Amino acid sequence: MTGFVARAGTLALGLSLLMAGGAQAALVGPSGFTRAEIADFAREVQDALAHADTRRLARLSQWPLRVNVAQGKVRLLARSALRREFGRVFPPALIARVRAQDAHALFENADGVMFGDGELWAHGVCEDRACLRSRLLLFAVNPPSR
Repeated sequence: MTGFVARAGTLALGLSLLMAGGAQAALVGPSGFTRAEIADFAREVQDALAHADTRRLARLSQWPLRVNVAQGKVRLLARSALRREFGRVFPPALIARVRAQDAHALFENADGVMFGDGELWAHGVCEDRACLRSRLLLFAVNPPSR
């Protein structure tokens, strides 16, 4: 019965937020971002990958970028190496999977947002000391094994 009360309370809170803010009310998910914010970020990452736009990818990533190259092996990529390493970090198979992802259907949890089957992960990073503003940034890449 307690679970029902908690769910009913959550539903009532969600409905009251929706009614209070009308169409402008946006529920924040476990990642700390709204679905619209996540979709906007996803589309930007997809477009940057489609055009091999390393400058934009650099702005969309947290540095050093964690690249999980093999079981138990991690490589930290410096921002300055992105252009040189682009093809190895973002091979065509990874780009195709990320681009095929529905921007509105990314998995999210308290750890962040996942593209595809875990090819890319992003999480919120504070933009100020009080963490009043944050933004999504890529923090891990899991290239497919060769």
